[in-house]
Amino acid sequence: MDCASCGIRSESKQRLRKRVVAQVLFNAERPKIGRRLSLAALLALVAQRFSLAESKKQSELSELCIGPPNADELRDLFENESAWADTRRFVKSLVYADHDFKKLEDGELRFIFSRMREWGLSLELEVGAVKEWGVTARDTFKWEVEHWDRVVRLGGVISAISMDEPLVAATLLLHRSYEYGLEQTLDFISLARSRLPGVVLGEVEPYPHFTQKVHQRWIDDLQRGLKALGQTGLDFYRIDPDWSAYVGNAGFWPGVRTVEDYCRSQNLPFSLIYWAADYPRTARDHLATDQTWYSGVMYEGRAYAEAGGRPDQYVISSWVSAPSTAVPDGGDFTFTRSVRDFARQFVKP
Repeated sequence: MDCASCGIRSESKQRLRKRVVAQVLFNAERPKIGRRLSLAALLALVAQRFSLAESKKQSELSELCIGPPNADELRDLFENESAWADTRRFVKSLVYADHDFKKLEDGELRFIFSRMREWGLSLELEVGAVKEWGVTARDTFKWEVEHWDRVVRLGGVISAISMDEPLVAATLLLHRSYEYGLEQTLDFISLARSRLPGVVLGEVEPYPHFTQKVHQRWIDDLQRGLKALGQTGLDFYRIDPDWSAYVGNAGFWPGVRTVEDYCRSQNLPFSLIYWAADYPRTARDHLATDQTWYSGVMYEGRAYAEAGGRPDQYVISSWVSAPSTAVPDGGDFTFTRSVRDFARQFVKP
């Protein structure tokens, strides 16, 4: 096929995605009978034109995933095997922003990926989908895929990717519409799955920046859109909770639980980030310490458990440059100490 034909086909697919988004949003406002008929017709059209249907895969989401705060602490984890052996019994996966691997040399990454295979740790990449530096999904994908290719070339096995808040980026950072965010997110998912077939793919959005109803609508629209494009739905949905201004608010954690319950009703695995949401504010007041991190993570664990929450996946991840050290897991307020104590209390009761 010549380049002109490729361009025509790509343009045709983009028109189809726009049509799918319009149809999904239109159907969301219509009675169920009419919605069912028009969606069926659209599905038939998609299947006929692009044959994109793929078999349903069973997503296996690791129960406990960790994300150290920086490259130095990532190195420490893999250079000090015995310093967190107890914690590692609980950990099944590591999440890291793909672009942050730039801070590590090729040799360092080969060593890390080798250790991950040896220890049975899977790798999840946190990626952009729509960002202020990637206004369209295709812009973002072109930039991201270089990092993915490097990971694979150096021996990494990308088991999962999590899209970092594309709805926030579209509406808050780019000042674009909900519809634009939906269209670009669907486009990015299609591109990512074509590059990484079989990868577990999930979406991350904040709470309470978006209400429970917005989260539910977003989930529904993404799932309908993916179905209309002949693809499987999301493999998980993750909440990033900013609880710092809501300590003592009786409605905050039940609100997160509402999203968890909705995911369960849709047979969609629910993932929750645990972090010290009060750390940035405390740091601005020059009062933050490593104990601030530890206490925040444990507070969230207790608060959500008391609300009856039990996510399918616990993600202990830091992007606040804290705590200052990763190991040992028996040290005071280290990153692995927070993981170990959290896991003992909330993951493995």
